[in-house]
Amino acid sequence: MKYFLLTIVFLSCSLFTEAQTAKYFKHLVFRETPYSKTEGRITLSEDESKNTNHFKLSYDTSNRLFLIEHLYKNNLIELNRSGLLDGKRVLAPKTQVDYSKNTETRIFFDVDNKPTSNGMGVFKEVYSYNKKGKRIGLKFYNKNDEPINNSWNIFEYMWEHVNNHSVLETRKDVNGVNVTIRPYYKFHNVLYKFNDKGLLLSMNNVDKRLKLINDETGVAIDKAHMIKITTSLILSFLTLKTKQLLVHLWEQLVGLQPMTIMGIA
Repeated sequence: MKYFLLTIVFLSCSLFTEAQTAKYFKHLVFRETPYSKTEGRITLSEDESKNTNHFKLSYDTSNRLFLIEHLYKNNLIELNRSGLLDGKRVLAPKTQVDYSKNTETRIFFDVDNKPTSNGMGVFKEVYSYNKKGKRIGLKFYNKNDEPINNSWNIFEYMWEHVNNHSVLETRKDVNGVNVTIRPYYKFHNVLYKFNDKGLLLSMNNVDKRLKLINDETGVAIDKAHMIKITTSLILSFLTLKTKQLLVHLWEQLVGLQPMTIMGIA
């Protein structure tokens, strides 16, 4: 009987170990929209990670991300010690990801491993998926499981798949009112275009027929460009009529590898 129980324990531990694959990264790929996956950039070995701030991403046997940890010497640390474009607003020192048939739920923990809100004031995120396994929505909740707006006044994201590399995004607050991508960034209906690796190519302000329109500041397109010979990211804000360059915004990204990220802070 003892041998039988020990065998069960051993097999359980083995299965649990096999169910986890850990990867270590210096930074995360920046996400302009929560539609995009959470991914790492600048890979570290396990030994290299021991003496530097890093992100540990853990995956299950289906290659689904189930844990995001920001660590130093195996201790959870605050995200203010991460890089400028590491997407810290939507994370916490520890982010746990759980899955059901058509949903993905993210909850957050502080450095003491206690439940907390992320940098956007959200206690729980719930993604919804279609039958093809693609994200189609995201909603935010407080610790009482009540719908809330995040710090950008957004309660719900909705995504419509236009084709394999384009997604139309709209957003609503808790009252069902359509809201812009940011309080200060006046795109409403945003057509995101990605390359075949899922990296952002452009953000397009469109009407209901997917035709480009200028926002109230005169901008219709936000294109992201990576300069391969530098460590800089350029954002081009273009008008609809002339496609004239309005702004070049440069961000120095320490240790950035060419084509590893696209987006804005």
